[in-house]
Amino acid sequence: MKFNKTIREFDEFTSKYEVEFQGVNIWPYLRLYSLDKLHFGTDTMVKVDSKKAFTFLKFLLYGFRFWFKSFDAVVFMGSGNRLLYKGKWTEKTDFLPEYIGRTWFIELPIKGHYPGDQLPNPEVSSKLVLLLIEKLFAKLVVVPKHIYEIQNEVDQRFKMSSNMGVVYKQFVSRYWITRQLGKLKRFKTAIINAAYVDMPRVMALKKLGTKVIELQHGIINSDHHGYMIYNAFDPLLQPDDFLSFGTQEQSLFKSSEYIDSERVFPLGSFYLEHIKESSIKSEVFEKIRENHQVIISATGQTDCDDLLIAFLNQVLTLRPSWACVYIPRVDKEDYYRENFELNPAIFFADNLNVYEKMKLSDIHTTIYSTCAIESVAIGIPNVMYDHDNRATNYFGAILTNKESNAFCTSPEEFVQEVEKKLSLDVDRVVELNSHLFYPSFFKNLSSYFREKY
Repeated sequence: MKFNKTIREFDEFTSKYEVEFQGVNIWPYLRLYSLDKLHFGTDTMVKVDSKKAFTFLKFLLYGFRFWFKSFDAVVFMGSGNRLLYKGKWTEKTDFLPEYIGRTWFIELPIKGHYPGDQLPNPEVSSKLVLLLIEKLFAKLVVVPKHIYEIQNEVDQRFKMSSNMGVVYKQFVSRYWITRQLGKLKRFKTAIINAAYVDMPRVMALKKLGTKVIELQHGIINSDHHGYMIYNAFDPLLQPDDFLSFGTQEQSLFKSSEYIDSERVFPLGSFYLEHIKESSIKSEVFEKIRENHQVIISATGQTDCDDLLIAFLNQVLTLRPSWACVYIPRVDKEDYYRENFELNPAIFFADNLNVYEKMKLSDIHTTIYSTCAIESVAIGIPNVMYDHDNRATNYFGAILTNKESNAFCTSPEEFVQEVEKKLSLDVDRVVELNSHLFYPSFFKNLSSYFREKY
């Protein structure tokens, strides 16, 4: 993991900084966006262009009536995490009201909002209302002079250009607006999607006595600067409990100050378990099977589609009886047929989601898509193209079982590894990687709320 060294150096250099607000040092929040700049070359604060502004206006009043009703709990989540499950667009938090009482879902419309009758829980309001109020309030916040002094020191040391004043304004505004909402609603429980980007909300709610729980939303490794924090910080900025995908997060947090590893509880994934047990039919895959002995699903990334496709072309030349179903991150089939030279055995299946495509294949490959971790959770082995060590750098410390995961640099090596793994049973692959996604989601959920909550 290359960036972990930078995280440690950054935390060592900035350990002296104090940015006090309401008696709490909120430097960990400013730290996040500075490390964004170092890691990605930009910060990840949302920018509103004309297209986003139109979306903003379109969805602003979605579920507006629920702002005036009472609830026991609140969930902050995004519509992009919803998946079609038993006829409803479902997110993992939809299973919580049974345990935490009447629940209000405040949803960021990453992919828009779904009609209420298509959701398991219709009590959903757009987060855009909250973001608009916070944005307006932030204009009134005065930034203390010493924050700019810290900014200059950090920028000079790490040769970057940050904007800590804007981040400070966002924290203060989000804290006060969330505090007023919390005082009005008196939530007993709050569910946060990613507490490291929502520290002001966490702090406001915990000061009011609300229990804050984070449900893991994405893959965590030692390069994740949101989770790998090496200086102790105020518990008011931390979730009370963390419900993880698997057991590996418990081990990872033993070397981070993000949360006490004893407060990490493996939950698993309801949807991956659903996919694993489902019988999926596809005419596209059936037709491919008629003429090909092996189907490889390949998840692409926009910055390395060219590398992966060129590699797959070579693999399919070596094994003409094999086929590949390519899974783009963004674009559709037409884009790839117009812009890439594709082996005739490369197919697309736009009518299926990524998990269904992986489920129907024999082997999964990628360079660094996180689908590699989800693939073994549904029983499909990984044989990854390790171009420039990118797969190893991203997954080497996570996908450690060599029987079901391989990292290859040549088409010949790739072919050999695929042929080794074709005999693996689905349940065997899941078992070998159970540390990634803990089995029995619903049992684990019930156990947590009845015994740990």
